[in-house]
Amino acid sequence: VSSLDCPQSLFPGLEGEFLNENIDASVLGSLTAAAAKSETRLRCLRPHDVPDLVRRVLSQEICSRETFVATPIQLGDVSTDTWSAKLWQWIDKHHHIVSLSQFEGSYILPVTP
Repeated sequence: VSSLDCPQSLFPGLEGEFLNENIDASVLGSLTAAAAKSETRLRCLRPHDVPDLVRRVLSQEICSRETFVATPIQLGDVSTDTWSAKLWQWIDKHHHIVSLSQFEGSYILPVTP
């Protein structure tokens, strides 16, 4: 279950992994509350989950390539430029919780020759 702190929009292509937020608000609220209490198989997304989910987003398009070329591609309905900016804003806001070292190997750190 995503939240304002960890929005589903950070993970294009993984929409099927999240609870559909377009369901009735009272049902969504009940399921979110149950997930927070670990009363179901649902769970609330936490900042510590983000690095692994970012790897999964990137593995679909980028990490499977032998070489990485820093040109914008589409991640679902979002370009990598737009997504990258949003991700870095999230990291900046949550750097006290999530360390950059958790993102090692995920191709989000630019490297120049």
